[in-house]
Amino acid sequence: MKNHGDTRDLLQRFAERRFPFVVGVLTAIVVLSLNTKPQIDKLLPLSVSVASTAVGFLAGAISILIAVKDSTVVRILRRDGHIKILVAYFRTAITATIGLIVFSVILIAFTFPWGNYVAVFWLGLGAFSAAASFRIVWLLMGILRSYLGED
Repeated sequence: MKNHGDTRDLLQRFAERRFPFVVGVLTAIVVLSLNTKPQIDKLLPLSVSVASTAVGFLAGAISILIAVKDSTVVRILRRDGHIKILVAYFRTAITATIGLIVFSVILIAFTFPWGNYVAVFWLGLGAFSAAASFRIVWLLMGILRSYLGED
């Protein structure tokens, strides 16, 4: 007989893994359903700045994890197989955020009348990137709470 805790853990892990994708897709769907052309022109330079800061933060967090690779917390993460998941989450967040930067720079550099779908994609990508970065922060805070014995 299956333990209900195991099922809950599986559902929680599934939701955790899919969270950025769901946020990005839902954002795009909501924007499309508004049936209006989003005005993203003024947001593009801001998004490059914010996304660049986010990549710096994520790289800094990776550096900290590398520096404490022999700590108890990292050993436990490695032993339980969670470090591979955390690395994959970092990869997703950094790749999505760099993708947002590149796409924003392209939209800034080439002034052409893009359609509604380009703006919707950009907003969805931004939401995905933000959610992926948020997931890293949330997990790192959980690791810190666990390390400090607050869980």
